Amino acid sequence: MRRAAGDAAQGYVRSHASEYHLFSAGGHLAAQTATHFDAGNPAAQDTIERASSRPDFAILSCPVIGPLGGRAKWNFENILDQEPSAKQIEELSPDLHVTRETPTTFIMQSDDDETVSAMNSIHSYAALKAAGVPAELQVYRTGGQVADWRRWMWFSPRTRCEWLIG
Repeated sequence: MRRAAGDAAQGYVRSHASEYHLFSAGGHLAAQTATHFDAGNPAAQDTIERASSRPDFAILSCPVIGPLGGRAKWNFENILDQEPSAKQIEELSPDLHVTRETPTTFIMQSDDDETVSAMNSIHSYAALKAAGVPAELQVYRTGGQVADWRRWMWFSPRTRCEWLIG
């Protein structure tokens, strides 16, 4: 059920992206998944409910972590409503929910991204390091919103696999 709900949430956001003026909510949803998980319920009948929902790793590209300036602030407000409460902002700010159990995380961001301030990635990285989570942050001087995944693909498959397995 949990994973189906996550899939449904991502589908909902994508299907309403133009209405909410979102470029992508993938970074935010990946960060939420990496910080809001449970160990599963060993007594559950359903095998999915028995399994942990914790991902083994997270790769975040230009993640909207909180209402930290630029269009990210505007997008964050639109995900909630025009005047989000402090409680809503806290619940949907993944950097405030990082624990030692948060999976190893790779974050990539372009400094010239006009949609999502690099401060989102910096806050996320700082929270990961403060909790003792293995993390890497790559901030590129140029590239805008879409260049980050292209850069990730430039790494050789061996380099990507080496990073993923630690």
